[in-house]
Amino acid sequence: MFEDLLNDFANTFFQSAAERLAVRTSEAVIDSFFDSNPNSTQNNSYQNRYKGKIHKVWIEHNIKQDNYKGMIIHCKFEVENVKNIKCRAVAYLYYRNGNPLKDLNNSYYTTDGNVSTSEEFTPIYEVTIYKDCPLFIPYHELHLPEGKHELKLFIRIYDEETKTEIVRSNEHYFNHTYVDNEPRGSIDKIWVDFDIINSGQTGMNIHLQFSTCNLMGNKCGVTAFFYSEDGQYLKDQNNQYCTTSGQVCSYETFTPPYKNSSYKDFVLFMPYSGIRSISRGSLLAQQHGAIRSVK
Repeated sequence: MFEDLLNDFANTFFQSAAERLAVRTSEAVIDSFFDSNPNSTQNNSYQNRYKGKIHKVWIEHNIKQDNYKGMIIHCKFEVENVKNIKCRAVAYLYYRNGNPLKDLNNSYYTTDGNVSTSEEFTPIYEVTIYKDCPLFIPYHELHLPEGKHELKLFIRIYDEETKTEIVRSNEHYFNHTYVDNEPRGSIDKIWVDFDIINSGQTGMNIHLQFSTCNLMGNKCGVTAFFYSEDGQYLKDQNNQYCTTSGQVCSYETFTPPYKNSSYKDFVLFMPYSGIRSISRGSLLAQQHGAIRSVK
């Protein structure tokens, strides 16, 4: 159904007055059926056919990736006997007292609900050395309250297919002071009502349920873009519902009244005349919602 397709394409982006912030959804989920105690063994390979060694772990702070500020956990390691086998490097994050950081949004997380970040890799040699395997995590995905925190992490490397652990690192300690001032948000749901009459025009109402954070008082905009089944944006033909570059869209502005604002039913109208180049059937096209902060 069209509504299902719309929800599939509700991976959206947010833009502050100065920059666009991409919303990342659905990061790799890390299986947690094996022991998650960082002290179970340190820097030693398990007794199996795999071998590995983690040489160094270090952290680089205040890095922007996908327009989010966060940190990169760097890792230098080597693995043996896993040539052409899909593997994964995972960083697990804890408070200094040993309690794991808890995930709140199913983005950077393990299956048992703790915070983690990971990267997949496939060794191409019998003995493969990775001088730097960077693992990025946005600061807000640590889900910390504002203030100074004493934290630690450790890294596991395992065979992705069998979940056989190859090697794990020593614990790495660090401090982090979190200030929640980064504009962000999420679109939770999109649905459509067809054959709506608005100001004498027949078209569709595009409904959005979304939330914003740290955009209080900023004039923002919501845009719905339309494109065909082959992935091409629809081109405007009447200069009414379009971007400056000629892409078909529907647009409305709003100003969040709170630091954390929620919109249960924000409506965009699109007349059929604005997408007259395609039939309603082929509008199983796809539509991509976007929210931006504007001047």
